Amino acid sequence: MDGGRGRKFREDLQASTAFSMFKKHVAAELIKPEVLATNTDLAHVLTSWVEECATRQEGPKGMPLTNLIISFYETGTDSSVALSQMQLLPLQLTGKSLKEVGDFVKKTNYVLHVLKPEDRPAENTLYARLWHQVKRVPMLNCLTERVRNSSSGSRKRTFDWLWSQKAEELRERRHDSNFENVSKGLQSTPRSQLALPAAGGDSDQKVAKVKPSKKGNNGVSTAQPAVPGPVNSGTANKPKAPFALHAAGHCCFGDRCRNQHTGDAGSDLARKTRADFQKGKD
Repeated sequence: MDGGRGRKFREDLQASTAFSMFKKHVAAELIKPEVLATNTDLAHVLTSWVEECATRQEGPKGMPLTNLIISFYETGTDSSVALSQMQLLPLQLTGKSLKEVGDFVKKTNYVLHVLKPEDRPAENTLYARLWHQVKRVPMLNCLTERVRNSSSGSRKRTFDWLWSQKAEELRERRHDSNFENVSKGLQSTPRSQLALPAAGGDSDQKVAKVKPSKKGNNGVSTAQPAVPGPVNSGTANKPKAPFALHAAGHCCFGDRCRNQHTGDAGSDLARKTRADFQKGKD
């Protein structure tokens, strides 16, 4: 398709039937007045293509319009390479912390991925620039010592080796940080599950009463926690209401619960029993 450029390529894009709805949506977004108003010269190029499509009784598609935008802003291969190299070489490692080293790696990788291997600066230039940056970072001392102890023609004195080892060091430190965070999370005390009163009916909204407070050895009254279980003898024979939490599969009291459990937790039978109970109340 003409190497991704030119009229023939755009006509092939216009004729393509793949992802037709998506392409129509992209085209509608690109030719909105507020978008065209951002650059009048580009707007003229896009509207000319839209009018040409209209003469052929075709609706404009997003991919040819996108190709026109790319062609409008491209700088040429040589200029792009020069700009990328100009961005790469001045990049500086601004600090010695893990975050600052990581930011430096991200920015450098971004520029390196744009450049083809044959368009990169000379190997000696890349290595000298990187070595000057990393030898001052304490966390990379083990890495820099390996370079210093190597011979002059060693593979360790190349950009590719030094860059890959630096990335591996950052990955190991990230793994260590993740391990510490997981360990702290596992050592912390999880919150206890709470059994809340069900929404609806008066009978299953009742909660266990707090026992009268007792005075401890220091004379301070301490409230006794409510304990789930059977109610007192005065209400022991009262029919139990089907528990909403059991119907939902969330009751944590099991056989000790003061409410009725019918069927397995969260089962169809448990939900039906609860629903029938609610209808009976209504």
